[in-house]
Amino acid sequence: MNTKTSSVGWALGQHVRCLRQSRGWTMQQLVERAEKLGIRLPWRTLSDLERGEREDPQLSTLLAVAAALGVELSRLVQVLDDHTEIVEEEQPMHRQTKRKKPKEALQDKIKRKDGLIRKWKREAEACNDSDFVGRAVKRYCLGLARWQEEERDRLEAEMRQITRQ
Repeated sequence: MNTKTSSVGWALGQHVRCLRQSRGWTMQQLVERAEKLGIRLPWRTLSDLERGEREDPQLSTLLAVAAALGVELSRLVQVLDDHTEIVEEEQPMHRQTKRKKPKEALQDKIKRKDGLIRKWKREAEACNDSDFVGRAVKRYCLGLARWQEEERDRLEAEMRQITRQ
């Protein structure tokens, strides 16, 4: 499999492109829509995002894209969580024989969840508490961190169960 097509950034970009195209909009129209909402979304940033060249996009970029598309931020980031399972299903048959043992796969997923938890907590800390939007975004980021913690706890319980066997 092409590593570009297996990256999380690529999955996010494809999701954004799909949402944009489903509305019949060009990238320029999406940028203009963001501008009408008072949000800065450079065309180059959107282009890089859609091509999967932004592995770790800034929260402000994701918020701008979500607002311009008229969708919840969670609808954009859901693809990030789902992508792990999608990539595993897309592995060619010869690579499936080298598939990790269940315990190793769970360890990788737990590690990924830990990274997402750190990312959302960092984003929350970077929010400006002095205005309504900053406080709302901070609460949202902390909610995403809690959700990832719950998912990590579920995976850790699964790991304990495998270890007991």
